[in-house]
Amino acid sequence: MSNQIISLDLTTEFPRSPRETFASYVIAARTLDKCRAVIAGTAGEYHFDCPLDQMLLDFTGIKAEDFKDFVATGADDDAVAK
Repeated sequence: MSNQIISLDLTTEFPRSPRETFASYVIAARTLDKCRAVIAGTAGEYHFDCPLDQMLLDFTGIKAEDFKDFVATGADDDAVAK
């Protein structure tokens, strides 16, 4: 069985709400969904590292490129939350 993370196809579905809490942060689940979609080439009109994502990343002290690199390893939601 593969541990590959399946990203959302944001050309046909929506990322999680920015109000949804993930790892005790709002915006985080949406940021993760968009990041995975960008990596998979299925982001459509959505953009990772937009001003909303930057609010979260700045608050947590995580650089967008570092976040994207970690997500690209195939990290699941639990690994990203940690």
